[in-house]
Amino acid sequence: MSGTAVGSEELLNMDQIEFAKGAMELSQWRLLVAIPSGVKKVGSIFMPDEVSSREELASLIGYVISIGPDAFRDEKKFPGGPPKCPVNGTISEGSWILMRPYTGSRVMIGPPGGKDTREYRVISDTSVEAAIADPHFVHRAVGGY
Repeated sequence: MSGTAVGSEELLNMDQIEFAKGAMELSQWRLLVAIPSGVKKVGSIFMPDEVSSREELASLIGYVISIGPDAFRDEKKFPGGPPKCPVNGTISEGSWILMRPYTGSRVMIGPPGGKDTREYRVISDTSVEAAIADPHFVHRAVGGY
């Protein structure tokens, strides 16, 4: 990886990330993204598993594991080049990103039924909204106006 982003070890199992990185070869403009585990506790309040799972499913935050060969190279979609990243210079493996909720194809990577099996997403490069310096400070807005 191009360096380990802030919060990576705390929010992700890096051994699982390395396994997932070698599990598939991405085509075209796609990115393989790990989703941090759902929040289990807010302040002193424990979140029910169902709520935590829903939050994980709707996650806006992702950790880039691998990038397809054509990602961010289309000059019509990215006239200024790849999006800038405050940690790695440009978005690359090891970057935290802001992405559209529910975006991409949900895939499970790991031994079938194994405790190390987890969900990842394969997303398009155009689903990346921004690069994030520290995922601890970016949260999905909830509630009405």
